Amino acid sequence: MTTKPDDSGSEKRSREQVKAPPIKPVYVQNSVGDTFDLGSVAASLGDKSNDAKEVRGLLRFTPSDRVEILVAEKDQMAAFRRMSQSGLEPVVDDFHLPYTSKPQRMLLSSQQDGHLVYSPQRTPIRVLRSSGPISKVVCHFFNWPIFTRSNPAKGALDDVVLVTGTPPLEGMRVLHRSTIFAGGWNLTICETEGASELRKAAGETGFAMTHVGEIVRANGDPFSIESVDEFLTCLHYYFSMCLAKWAGPTLAVGFDEQGCVVFEDWGMTKTSWGKWNESTSWMDAHNPQLLYEVFPGFWKLWMNQQWQESLKGAIYWYVGASHIGHGLQVDSALLLTQSALELLSWSYCVKDRKMLSEEAYKPRGLSAANKIRVLLSSLSIPLDIPKEISSLRARKGKPWVDSADAITDIRNGLVHPGETRSVPNLGYYDAWRISLWLLDLIFLGLCGHTGEYANRLRKRRVGIVDTVPWKT
Repeated sequence: MTTKPDDSGSEKRSREQVKAPPIKPVYVQNSVGDTFDLGSVAASLGDKSNDAKEVRGLLRFTPSDRVEILVAEKDQMAAFRRMSQSGLEPVVDDFHLPYTSKPQRMLLSSQQDGHLVYSPQRTPIRVLRSSGPISKVVCHFFNWPIFTRSNPAKGALDDVVLVTGTPPLEGMRVLHRSTIFAGGWNLTICETEGASELRKAAGETGFAMTHVGEIVRANGDPFSIESVDEFLTCLHYYFSMCLAKWAGPTLAVGFDEQGCVVFEDWGMTKTSWGKWNESTSWMDAHNPQLLYEVFPGFWKLWMNQQWQESLKGAIYWYVGASHIGHGLQVDSALLLTQSALELLSWSYCVKDRKMLSEEAYKPRGLSAANKIRVLLSSLSIPLDIPKEISSLRARKGKPWVDSADAITDIRNGLVHPGETRSVPNLGYYDAWRISLWLLDLIFLGLCGHTGEYANRLRKRRVGIVDTVPWKT
């Protein structure tokens, strides 16, 4: 069943009017390409534990996101003599930060205005300001869609109207706000004030900070860094699954009850550049309630260690296969989608439901197509090639039995030399589309979703959604 958007404009509810955004971001982006000043911290270099120096962190976004660590140094020539004496070997120094046991390894890369510039070998860097409990975490989101038509869940916060300017020259703009609940955690997400303008300016390759989030415990209790890290990691994979791009919370900052910083992450978690494409996932910008409808089921899976590892692998391949054109094309993306399909089949049919034995998934066991069929049938996902995919229905000679047959046969022709396949025009492209559509439905089915989703196979405008097939 297809649901069309309500274009009547008859929303009667009264939204809260505010003079400032309800969640204050720690970092402010006025234009795409702005450098974020991450602050300063005392750190010791190498084994000189008593020789603490102030280091300053910067986050730059051009040509790509990267962290630079600046250290004031009068004798810069001594440092660069060390670089020249090292020959082809890079100069790497260990930085010891407060409250941390492991040193941060950083590469000495250049000098700038009386400072030595270091590049961390791995980001983000966790900077600890104290060892106390945390009452809230503020995090930031980049390159998200601009959501509209919010339908708040029971107990969730509604959108707000931001009033700008002064009378009589006041302006108003609606900022989307959603709340996600699971496992005793509350995450409130709100659109940033300049999200629309930044998103347009970012284009296909930039970074636009479109949303900010606030994490608290539902009962108001303080919490530890370890517990919120697990929640942040879950959100990273969940939102990336929703948008089919790396889109999780980043630049997290934890605060105590007095509003003092407990920790901050210097640097971005894995984040895809460029604006979100409405046709590349099951999410719909006019139905943001899908975010909180699906999450409780995802969280339940995540809390199972076996499922957590499987979700990480499957979402990694799913996101990778969703972004063609940057060295990856639809044919090579099929290798990733089939890997994800078989991994999820193994996790569900063997490890979770124990419908099949491990022997069935070993060599000389079930074919790849049958492994996928068992999973699809168990989740009540249609096996037939969808009517929207005409190219795979028009194969000359022996037709493909169903979607699983088409996907695996085309993939086998790619990886097994000497095997020839009769693939119709647009066959590789359509097999790629079907494989991602099946992954959309599998993720939703595993999460127990019984509502609506955006069908990537259909030509549709934003707001048009279908009911998941197991409920039609």
